[in-house]
Amino acid sequence: MDRFKSKSFAILVAEDNTVIRNMLLSALTSLGYRNVFPAFDGKEAWSLIEQEKIDLVISDYYMPRVNGLQLLSKVRNSSQYWSIPFIMLTSEARKSMVIYSTEEEIDAYIVKPVSPDSLGRYVDEVLKNRYAPNDFYKAVNAGKIKLRMGKKEQALESFLQATLINPAKSTPYFYLGEILEGFNRDDEALANYRKCDDASNSLYVRAFDGLARILIKKQDYASAAQILKKAVDVSPAQVDRSLMLAKCCREIGDIDGVKKYLSIASEMAKNDVVAIERIARIYFDLGQYEDAEAILRQGYDQSSRELKVFNQFGLMAKEKGEYEKSKKYYQEALKISPHNDVVNYNYAVLFIEMKEYQAAKAHIKRSLLNNPSFKEGNELLEKLEQFCQ
Repeated sequence: MDRFKSKSFAILVAEDNTVIRNMLLSALTSLGYRNVFPAFDGKEAWSLIEQEKIDLVISDYYMPRVNGLQLLSKVRNSSQYWSIPFIMLTSEARKSMVIYSTEEEIDAYIVKPVSPDSLGRYVDEVLKNRYAPNDFYKAVNAGKIKLRMGKKEQALESFLQATLINPAKSTPYFYLGEILEGFNRDDEALANYRKCDDASNSLYVRAFDGLARILIKKQDYASAAQILKKAVDVSPAQVDRSLMLAKCCREIGDIDGVKKYLSIASEMAKNDVVAIERIARIYFDLGQYEDAEAILRQGYDQSSRELKVFNQFGLMAKEKGEYEKSKKYYQEALKISPHNDVVNYNYAVLFIEMKEYQAAKAHIKRSLLNNPSFKEGNELLEKLEQFCQ
């Protein structure tokens, strides 16, 4: 039986407001959709997605625990559920902000309150684009599937075909930009990313990132900074974007800008140790050692905080070629934990760069006293002994 005639699609409605959720469920039922699943928030919605074969998600933007954007991101980054169509609900007052801040592909936006007829039109269109697509959506869907499979050349052909069918739709240009950037065809990628610079494409903020990455490669830091400021203004909750902008500000001598965007990144990276270390490295490179230390202390657990701070400072100083300063930091770390395998290993690498091979060998052996199965340490010791023969 034709699924569109029988309306046998499984539709998930995630909305924390009981009155609005019941109105949506009633509207869908009156439209003939009987297989409808309610969820209080994104957390409940995700559980249902894992339990049921959901064909369409309709989700509110603001919800407790897991909100609409977080649910969308979870769906789009899932290997199993990434292709489920997604409609976002929002109020008129918040529509522009929601559109601007969405960084995963979305199929439609519905402004609340919505009439049954209007809801039906949105739902029918989204379902048809996914499950009975026209030639444009066939090409786009094929490109996405091939991209997921790692078949980038074939995906490129599909997205190019989509642009020929409908040049006004910007979504395929984003994917073309990403693929071409990966192929180091930067000028072509740049041209495609520029065609995404409008809010009708839910991926357009991510297109700014692509533009900025290529401009940075071309060492056009001023232009990259302008683009990233626009992206941060509309979607600030992204650590990598703020860090990229801080680095651009550093290159053009905008120290106030560096501090501003590092501060924004620091607020978002409270539980992300990798991001915290990247932020600290920029502070360190600027000579703002107290700020670098403060952000590292924020990210490390209290029991090993001092040791990890000194170890990171040793790594940062080494990267800058400040070997004597690096040695002092490692020495401070080893006062706390003399046989720590990671610190001794890093200290040994420093000595190798300084061409002090016997000292390097001594610290590698010390790291192996504490951790005999330390793979990197054993491999480095073997190379050193061969080199010193």
